[in-house]
Amino acid sequence: MATALQQQLAQIAKKSTDQLDLKAQRAQHSKSLLFDPRVAANQTFETIYQICAEAFQELCLLDARFAPFAANLFSEQSKSEERINLTKKENEELDQIIDSFLGLVSSRLLLRPGLKAVEWLVRRFRVHEYNTESLVLTFLPYHANPVFPTMLSILPKTLPPTLKFLQPYISSLSCPPSQALVYAAVNNPSFFTAFNTYVVRTSNLGHHSVMLLQFWAGVMTPTINGMLDAAMSGRADVRSQRQEDLLLRLVPVLQQTLRIKNVPELFLGSCMIICVLVSKTQLDDKVLDSLMDAVSRGWTSQTVDQGLSTVAIIAEERQSLKFTRPVTKALLKVPALETRILELQTKQHTGRLLTGLAMTSLGEAATPEAFDLIENAVTSHIPTLPQKAAIIQLLLSAVSDLQASSEAVASQERLGRIFSALCQSSSTLPLVQAEAARLDLSLESLEV
Repeated sequence: MATALQQQLAQIAKKSTDQLDLKAQRAQHSKSLLFDPRVAANQTFETIYQICAEAFQELCLLDARFAPFAANLFSEQSKSEERINLTKKENEELDQIIDSFLGLVSSRLLLRPGLKAVEWLVRRFRVHEYNTESLVLTFLPYHANPVFPTMLSILPKTLPPTLKFLQPYISSLSCPPSQALVYAAVNNPSFFTAFNTYVVRTSNLGHHSVMLLQFWAGVMTPTINGMLDAAMSGRADVRSQRQEDLLLRLVPVLQQTLRIKNVPELFLGSCMIICVLVSKTQLDDKVLDSLMDAVSRGWTSQTVDQGLSTVAIIAEERQSLKFTRPVTKALLKVPALETRILELQTKQHTGRLLTGLAMTSLGEAATPEAFDLIENAVTSHIPTLPQKAAIIQLLLSAVSDLQASSEAVASQERLGRIFSALCQSSSTLPLVQAEAARLDLSLESLEV
């Protein structure tokens, strides 16, 4: 039996606990993107819902893609939904819906309806506690806007490791500069992964915006530059390991971003990153081929010129001149390919692009288009003499193969015309003579 004193002490302890719980609940309820904490603390969910649901309807008028969220996040039922009462599975399903909505609303956070709609997610679903990472990444493109410190002010005291770099800016309620974001992406692998995952997920859902993707490219390009600079310091074995770690983190991201069709800003940003990567470090052909393949698979009619430029830059860094079969097939499908390469030549080196394409296209398909490409390659000023010599060597091997065959008469005739043109040029005649002598072939056998 508890004594009277014990009962009194238990009642006092319970009352104190209840008061602390009420105080904590009141502090929790006062977290708001729109209202002063003292005002927010006294608002009912009915009042908040009316304000935010009206804003949500305005968003639906701006973009019909918001409409499905009326059945969950902004339903009447949501007014009484407590996350603490949901099962783990229900909370996970809710997280997916919230992530989808945040990605879609991201481009409209500076519009009053957008911010009001997110207010409902803060007040009712406590996204600042349950979905901290997604909320911060949604606001991150606005890191220089006053709305960002407002968002920081409602975050929990303990941040996940991904977002630890924001701690000083929470303390001062200030805007982090771009350099701080780049520094975090370079030095905090979890933030690097989370940022890229958010962009890929949002783009896959079709909820991306031009602003988000331009912001992503603007952060990631100097990030990769910084990572490469860091990887180049130290002993050779340390440098090698750092470079390998960088590739393991970056290449899968680029393969994902380039795989997403009809998002030109994402494709262009990925190409920018690839150009920095391949120009600042020595990569083996296997890695370069995977990047070249991803670019050539990902371009569309909108982005083919930027893709072709990127493939040309990658080609300049490869050891082998020949391209892989998938890359060659993708290149040969590009409309007006030769014209595009000639235009590109005025801006950057395209010698290895044209050489590799010429060398590989003959094995891919001995079509009139392939022969046109080969002839233009060996007679143009774009490839260097060593590159032309490599093409001529391949052509001579093709001549030997065709002479041993009773078929492909048209191909033999076309090759004969190509060699006639080569022998009429003072710059390429010595190359033909040297390669023919090396293979013990006479010019007469080439029918020139």
